[in-house]
Amino acid sequence: MIVPKAHDAFRFLKAMNLSRGEYAIFGSGPLAVRGIIKDTNDLDVVCRGGTWERVCDEGQVRYLDEYDVTIVEYLDGMLTFGTQWAIGE
Repeated sequence: MIVPKAHDAFRFLKAMNLSRGEYAIFGSGPLAVRGIIKDTNDLDVVCRGGTWERVCDEGQVRYLDEYDVTIVEYLDGMLTFGTQWAIGE
């Protein structure tokens, strides 16, 4: 079962009405939805094109020096967008 916070992130993401084909949920989100893991605290999204431009305009843009990557956060970091999967192994 996905924890309530993650449900909020899924609902928020759906309500954004992003362009199909310009984003994908990755990390723990798909694992929790399929019951592979019990739950997740956040939702990670990789995106491109107009979706990346939009989230940069609307969300909180942060540069993570330790990973050399720019991300955009919503919902106090519960929903995170990036253009590449660059954090972790």
